[in-house]
Amino acid sequence: MSDVSSVTSAQADILGKLDRLLSSHQELRDTIAKAVPSLTQHGSNVEHVVHDSAHDQAQDISNTLGNDVRSPRVVTSSSIHAAALQNHVEKDQKVPARSMLVDATIPADHTTRWVGILDWPALRRITQPLMPTHRKWPDPLEQELGEAELSPEEPNGSIDFGQLHPSLEQTPLDSDVVNGTVKRDGLDGLAVDQEAISRLTQTYLSRVSTMHPIISPQQLDHLLASFVPIEKDMTSFLLSLQSHDREGGTQHITYPCFTPSQSIQATLLLLVLALGQACENIQHDTQDVSTLSSARMSQELVPLPGSVFFRAATILMSHDHSKWKLSLQEHVQANMLAGLYQGQYSHVLESHAYYARASHSLYLALQPSRLALITMAAQHERVPAALNHLVILFWSCLQLESDIIAELHVPPSAILTWESTMPWPDLEICVNSGLHVETMQCYLALLWLRRRLNHIHAELYGPGIQESYTIERLNDPNIVSFVDSLRDSLEGSHAIAPLWVWQPSAEQSTEGVLAERVRAKYHGGVVIIYRPYLRRVLEHGMTHPSQSVRPLVMLYAGKCVEALIRSTAAFHQVEPAKLVLSNPWGTAYAQCGNMLLLLATYMNHHLRALIDRALLETLVKRTLEFVAAVAHNSPALWNMHRLLKGTSAKVLLSSD
Repeated sequence: MSDVSSVTSAQADILGKLDRLLSSHQELRDTIAKAVPSLTQHGSNVEHVVHDSAHDQAQDISNTLGNDVRSPRVVTSSSIHAAALQNHVEKDQKVPARSMLVDATIPADHTTRWVGILDWPALRRITQPLMPTHRKWPDPLEQELGEAELSPEEPNGSIDFGQLHPSLEQTPLDSDVVNGTVKRDGLDGLAVDQEAISRLTQTYLSRVSTMHPIISPQQLDHLLASFVPIEKDMTSFLLSLQSHDREGGTQHITYPCFTPSQSIQATLLLLVLALGQACENIQHDTQDVSTLSSARMSQELVPLPGSVFFRAATILMSHDHSKWKLSLQEHVQANMLAGLYQGQYSHVLESHAYYARASHSLYLALQPSRLALITMAAQHERVPAALNHLVILFWSCLQLESDIIAELHVPPSAILTWESTMPWPDLEICVNSGLHVETMQCYLALLWLRRRLNHIHAELYGPGIQESYTIERLNDPNIVSFVDSLRDSLEGSHAIAPLWVWQPSAEQSTEGVLAERVRAKYHGGVVIIYRPYLRRVLEHGMTHPSQSVRPLVMLYAGKCVEALIRSTAAFHQVEPAKLVLSNPWGTAYAQCGNMLLLLATYMNHHLRALIDRALLETLVKRTLEFVAAVAHNSPALWNMHRLLKGTSAKVLLSSD
């Protein structure tokens, strides 16, 4: 898409999509106040759902690429192309110079979390033999903290819930040492030669940086160059640390004597290497957790792949905090990389702790420029190079933190209150730093969807809102218009990333993990938009089994079912060894929720025809395999895997 014709085609496509967005969003502005009075009661603002005028966005595009869509200026260089794409990004807020402190977009007490569906009557019916009899299913946060015990009853011994999650030794949230875990792949070697370092950094760039450009290729080149003078000391440090751990702490650790600058650069490179090694050694076991548990629990606990690099980095981070005051940006980067590393092994609380530290440092780093950034966002000005990477780090940290808050009741950081007042990063600067246009389009599309999901969490799932949606009210034309507009708002990801446009109804592609990330996030958004309809249809089927449901309510419940299937199957086309996710815990937990809801749908006589039996069995099998692969370090995932396994066996057997 580097020639003039491709740019023209992308521009025309974007203009058409923005026009359609304008039409649906204007309808929302006209109906939301009377359609959803509960939103006003909870302090919501219409502008939190629908922000900027698409005509203004289209004008921005015309001003950049030429006033006539049919005759754009000649664009040849990748940097100019990136500048054009920067203006394709939907600037979804007109931010007045108002107070810099507002409520977080995603409320901490939202009711979207998948654990909440286990209280639905239709879900309790199919999970009852496996659920605690007189209380709710424990919150996943309580399970991760080790504060929840499950004592399910087994009537007549018909369902074997199986062994509960063993008590694994948990590292405190503030610890700088990675958890030990059961040896899974036999790869605990440490290679620090130039060939290994080059290989691991390339793995990081291709499999981690494509998700979150925390370290630009230019900065990584600088880190590699700075490693050469300290290579000998670093090698001694790493080998002594590895020997210390293997010998049970009896060996002396050779601590390096680095300057503050060397310490910072070495820390960042070590975390890059840790993530690279973690990605190289991803194993997606297909055995069931119950068959693995007893054998694996008897094995010796060994460090995880990448843990020597990780531990060395955290030692440098904590050795002298005064060094890190010299560069808040690098402190942010280090904590975000540490959070991503912990996330690869489903250490979700440890991961969140690092993101919280990163958010704190971001707050300090951005505070001197807050008024300037608010003005840039309000006036659609380009972010200067000096601030651009901090802006990228802000959006990445917001996305990573929001992904965890979507499922766990953990405290949000202060930067979440800045979401509506921050500008988008400048794509030209990003491309000039070595990032690919395609990667940045995907990145921005995911940010767009994450922001939309945060707003949907607030507007549809704020405290008390869901209870107001009766089956009769969901059929109200005003409510329908509101829901349609929320669905339309997801389409902005196509305008942002024309290289990744697909038809939502299309079958799964083989374009790779980048494309599937966008698809999974999109379909996940569709699920939570239409989930109230599916909930009421499921309840109606239990309380009024002989009564039909209004066609429109059935239609929208069906849209939820379709999105559940597509969201669950999004990564099935990706080779398991290449499936690197920023938050495997959250993905696995949500997929368990998807499948439990699909199983309840299959048991509903109004909806069963929407799900093919063979497809349902395939989805159950693939989901159990995926969750088993990432559940070993997580009590909450372990228990959800057992619940899904027992429930699916019950539903599929009973349907026979």
